[in-house]
Amino acid sequence: MKIAPHKLWYLPILVGSLVSVAAAAQSKSIDTERSSITIRVYKTGLLSSFGHEHEVRASLQRGAIDEAQRTIEFAVDSRTLRVLDREVSDKDRAEIQSTMLGPKVLDSEKFPEIRFRSTKVEQSSAGKWTVYGDLTLHGQTHPVVANVEEESGHYRGSATLKQRDFGITPVSVAGGSIKVKDEVRIEFEIFTKAGGPRAGRERNPLPSGPSYRLAEAKRIAVAVRDVKLSNFPALVDRATMHRRVVIA
Repeated sequence: MKIAPHKLWYLPILVGSLVSVAAAAQSKSIDTERSSITIRVYKTGLLSSFGHEHEVRASLQRGAIDEAQRTIEFAVDSRTLRVLDREVSDKDRAEIQSTMLGPKVLDSEKFPEIRFRSTKVEQSSAGKWTVYGDLTLHGQTHPVVANVEEESGHYRGSATLKQRDFGITPVSVAGGSIKVKDEVRIEFEIFTKAGGPRAGRERNPLPSGPSYRLAEAKRIAVAVRDVKLSNFPALVDRATMHRRVVIA
């Protein structure tokens, strides 16, 4: 079907609406209030029975998941990491946390951000993926592989890494008789926002969301098909008025 030249002015609006529909349906912001990362550090050494394994957790600072493009990225403020060890005293827990955040381990004041960005995602089975990506930790970036499961917008995953790969020397005491393993396990639990990337950012937003955008795209498609040259001034006025309302 050919479209008369005088009708082509409407096509950019139509294309923009369709792109907005696709983007809203595919990209989802991470719910940072419910999403978290957990780091598990294990003990080793001749006297490891006298040491402690550590559980450290922090909420995600920001992030997004694009299901269509199969990408995920998120960031954590390393300064918000908290030691959760239940088998130690409050004093010992505070000392462990101080060491962890200090220059001997994470050096969180110098390197405040932990960031992950996927580079490739392969689906292994229904609801399960192998995610390849780059992890930035302690100011260094290296590739990691995570196994991920998803159910109704709830993602769980884990990966293992070696501290030395990121320039971190595993902590040891008693001449190395008690120390933590070089290999640590990182677990993450991610929830997405149902409303997409802008969810929760506007108090009184204009009508939006996939359903509204799809309806707008259909309306514009009909207009492209039926518009006549004599209607051009009126339609321009309507389009201009709509634009002013959105900007306001």
